[in-house]
Amino acid sequence: MDILMFELVLLWSTAGLYLLAGILFGYAIALRKEAGGRRAMIIASAGLLLHSAALLIRWAISGHPPYTQKYEIYSVSAWTSVLLFLTLAWRRVKLRLMGIVIMPLSLPVMAVSLSGSPAVTTLSPSLRGIWFHIHAISNALTAGASILAVGASILYLIKEKRAGLQFYKKISSLDVLDEYAYKCAAFGFIFWSMTVISGALWANNTWGRYWAWDPIETWSLITWFMFGLYLHMRHFFRWRGRKAALLLCACFCSPVFGLVLLPLFIESIHSGYFQ
Repeated sequence: MDILMFELVLLWSTAGLYLLAGILFGYAIALRKEAGGRRAMIIASAGLLLHSAALLIRWAISGHPPYTQKYEIYSVSAWTSVLLFLTLAWRRVKLRLMGIVIMPLSLPVMAVSLSGSPAVTTLSPSLRGIWFHIHAISNALTAGASILAVGASILYLIKEKRAGLQFYKKISSLDVLDEYAYKCAAFGFIFWSMTVISGALWANNTWGRYWAWDPIETWSLITWFMFGLYLHMRHFFRWRGRKAALLLCACFCSPVFGLVLLPLFIESIHSGYFQ
């Protein structure tokens, strides 16, 4: 078995473990079985270890960080999401059932990654500058934080409807879930700002202009404004609870459309990174 095939086996095994963890999180919530949540955490952690090994292998054989093509970009985004979730959930037991959202959301991201070409590419001169690396790392952190934020919001909506059941009293209170959603969204907004700014600086170094109204660039700006709207409504208009959770879920649809669906249908200067 060559090294690329071994990497693929690791990634498919990771996807299988993430799927199993998601099923167990669903089992824990649907049947109100706390043990299901603990098993899901262990399985998700095992999946993260395999995922980490695959990314390290990719880095070793390519000679550069694994975030320069579709196969790598989405894999790193899924890895970041699961890493942030597990880091939080192992420390905050009452937040573990956010996994019912985090793991299913990570799976399609993994699927998009595995649909790309695993061929190893050399790092072009335009991708060797510091601004590109800041751009790529910030984007991955934004993806992870955004998925955590929407995970907390969806768990809030689930608990709000079933708060009277004994099992759901073991989950963090509605106020805590609301606050975590807000903090994760704010964290993501900071790194989304860094993504946009570093992308503009990288573009100027590479193509001699900061902004070209490329479809991906434009949609990233729309997404930035949408998350900014959420934070504005939250801070200045004191939006809390259900309406804040619904707005955050709506905001999350923007990067999904802009970074997953839009590149499939519209050509742009970013198209080469999503093939």
